[in-house]
Amino acid sequence: LKGADALKKRAAAQELALAKPTDAHKREVTGPLNKAMDDPQNFVAWEAIKAAAVWGDAATVDLLIAKLDKGDPFSKHRACEALGKLGDGRAAE
Repeated sequence: LKGADALKKRAAAQELALAKPTDAHKREVTGPLNKAMDDPQNFVAWEAIKAAAVWGDAATVDLLIAKLDKGDPFSKHRACEALGKLGDGRAAE
């Protein structure tokens, strides 16, 4: 997720969406994942948002809520799905 290659970042996000998070790795992953949700390449951002449903933390929830007010329709839809999976009550507000 940290590199410049958009296809590799998308592939990394796709792998993360399928992976089982561990506490040790979650701290490593959430920062780059949160940043990738705003990638200029929409296909990277969409996959990062999907992975956020698995790896997200409190900061991720805030970013996903912000996505509901801005961005393209696909980002908004994926953000809704991710928020539902994360189950944070702030999303209902």
